[in-house]
Amino acid sequence: MKKVKTGTYISEGLKHLFLENDKLRIVVLPEIGGKMIRLSSQKTQRQYLLEPQNRNGSYHRPFYGAVFENYDTSGFDECFPTISESVYPFPVNNENIIFPDHGEVWSVPWNYSFTGSILELSVAGKKFNYEFRKEITLQDNQISIRYSLINLYDQPFYYIWSAHPLLKVTPGDQIFLSTNVEQLFLNWASESRLGMFGDKVPWPIIDSKHPRLDYSVVQEKSLAQAIKGFTNRLEESSAAVYFHNSGESLVFESSDPGNNYLGLWLCYGGWPEQGDMKHLTVAIEPCSGRPDTLEEAVRRGEAAVVQSQEKRSWQLDIKLETGVPSKLATHSK
Repeated sequence: MKKVKTGTYISEGLKHLFLENDKLRIVVLPEIGGKMIRLSSQKTQRQYLLEPQNRNGSYHRPFYGAVFENYDTSGFDECFPTISESVYPFPVNNENIIFPDHGEVWSVPWNYSFTGSILELSVAGKKFNYEFRKEITLQDNQISIRYSLINLYDQPFYYIWSAHPLLKVTPGDQIFLSTNVEQLFLNWASESRLGMFGDKVPWPIIDSKHPRLDYSVVQEKSLAQAIKGFTNRLEESSAAVYFHNSGESLVFESSDPGNNYLGLWLCYGGWPEQGDMKHLTVAIEPCSGRPDTLEEAVRRGEAAVVQSQEKRSWQLDIKLETGVPSKLATHSK
């Protein structure tokens, strides 16, 4: 096994943590939600995470409860315990609470430590008493992220976790989903003619008026469309993006029995809704429930839950492969 190098450095006033081997390099900002800001191939030097989308291309420390859209909107962070702002459906200490946009953990500093070549990160809940942890390791061409959630409160904790890796794509890159994904539950679309919340839309031909428009192929920003959708519950959550300029693929595989869903964010110039700096990005989002709002997920019976004083663990693996993804290529349309 090739040696993994780890270390820290300061840049633009922020602490950066890195892990690298001969295949991959990743960089994490513990002070901004434990966000991964770099995931790059050592062979091609291709950076696969979206870089800051604000005008000065920089990172700024958000505050708890901040609106995600108002910051760098880039990299790979975690949405937890909701994706969009949501009322928690049960009283906590006899009070009603609201979890903020994109959840609690993306906007706050995380604790960190290195144990050998393992990067350990953790954060405590603000409005509910929990601890959320992740351990990141590199082995050959694979990043493994081991998550754990401990409920320290005296009542069950309902939640949605969603990985939120915004990818740096170019038109012509291709998305691969499992063979059994033929439709998506629509959470949001930039145009009402594409569908409304809760609609089941076909994959990958979403727009019935344009039957040749394949949304699994990254489009030009000029399309000016964006959608957020979810698969049904899956036995295994597996998806990939093939980047044609580098000839490499990123394959995402998650394992959380009973709670495997896949969210899909396709932004081909259709978001943010306001302003002129539209994004071109794709996010492959393994997650534990749907839709984006925790309250609605609980109502639908599609949220995850951890009982009082109990722990849940799951894992996300991200593999860098040469060529189209070997496991999923035969599953494409």
